[in-house]
Amino acid sequence: MRATAAFAAAAAVLIGLAGLVLARFYPAPDDVRALWVSGVVAFGVQLLAFAMLKLAGPKNVIAAWGIGVIVRFVTLLVYMLVIVSAVGLSANAPLFLAVFLFVTMVVEPLLLSL
Repeated sequence: MRATAAFAAAAAVLIGLAGLVLARFYPAPDDVRALWVSGVVAFGVQLLAFAMLKLAGPKNVIAAWGIGVIVRFVTLLVYMLVIVSAVGLSANAPLFLAVFLFVTMVVEPLLLSL
């Protein structure tokens, strides 16, 4: 539970920082809206993937990590092919989601041992 809370805090901070950096390069209102939506989606997906990883335990860590990668990839595909056009987001939204997923995925190994 402690590791998941720490990951949630780290993910929120990293997504926020990455969002601020991206907003400097993509200041258009449509892009800022896409940043917010992408950040929320990335946060939820990453919490789900991290929780699955923690629940799998040390014996199944590689399998859980693989499932997490598949979940992230499918999320990115569905987001790009369906959600972006259905919600009317900027064409940059999949890029923002990919960046948020990447920066939060980097801290996963550091927090698994908590």
